[in-house]
Amino acid sequence: MAKAMEFTSMALSSDDQAEFEQIASELGAESGYRHLSTGELPRAIPEALRSKLTGAVMMWDRSNAGSVYLVVNGVRLDPDDYALDQEPFGVAVSSSGADTSGVFIHHGDWDDRTVPLSTTHGDLLASTSLGQYFPFGDAPPSSSGPLSELTKTSHEGAFSAMMQHFIESASTDSSS
Repeated sequence: MAKAMEFTSMALSSDDQAEFEQIASELGAESGYRHLSTGELPRAIPEALRSKLTGAVMMWDRSNAGSVYLVVNGVRLDPDDYALDQEPFGVAVSSSGADTSGVFIHHGDWDDRTVPLSTTHGDLLASTSLGQYFPFGDAPPSSSGPLSELTKTSHEGAFSAMMQHFIESASTDSSS
């Protein structure tokens, strides 16, 4: 039986917040995506997860109110299940600064979140650094571009799930 999708908040240090504020300030387009190598991942991504990632796709969207919603969709090697799966992390950055916490989505339920590998590929990726160069199933066509290039991909699914979480969290906060 598949595990249910869950959201886990993680406190951000002032340095993490500053890094996300810097990232948001450097994004030229209203929305888009960019490939990140493991060395380009934000510091807030815990080392225990970072060491399992083969890379990530960072996606963003600016709201009409000026907030920037950032989602770093990490591609993680799961050697036990011989699969690559996604572990997105999201944070909102408003004009007053980055949120004090970010959120991970575990066990996402969007299409193609997990891509099975043959045991040969899984063993090879687990025993070498080749995972950094291994293309995830529906890798974006370019190193960066508009969000529209991710339509009907698993990355769009991760981004949509995170945005839905942001929307639901905002409506819960405003009704409290």
